[in-house]
Amino acid sequence: NKTVIPSDSMQLTGIEDGIRESVADLFWGTMTAVEDGLEWEWIKCKPSSARPFWLQEASGAGKELITYADFCRKTCKSKDEKKHALRRFTRVGQTVKEEMERLVKSAMRKLILKQDICNSKEAAEAGITGNTLNMIPT
Repeated sequence: NKTVIPSDSMQLTGIEDGIRESVADLFWGTMTAVEDGLEWEWIKCKPSSARPFWLQEASGAGKELITYADFCRKTCKSKDEKKHALRRFTRVGQTVKEEMERLVKSAMRKLILKQDICNSKEAAEAGITGNTLNMIPT
């Protein structure tokens, strides 16, 4: 489970990037060899941080279940290629990309603070300067 969404201005990593990478870890599929390398195919199960063992048999003989994030980590040649594939969902089909984008939008909506909170004296005293909720590990 990911409970902290990292944001790092030095590495140009924003909150949405952290959410996108987390979403990529929730979608399960299989790898298939194709002419120019490997392809990832979503098994159309609900997003989950737990491996869907009950679907292993249905995924095909000898095909290992793998998250989209792990697929990108295994198959992308450079760090930049991996970041782009993870954050933009470039190596998936249109149907799963739409599902991933829907989940990203939902998570981002939940992190937006209400306007009256953003501009409150209490927010300023707590050091909250933006309009997104920040989770701080203790």
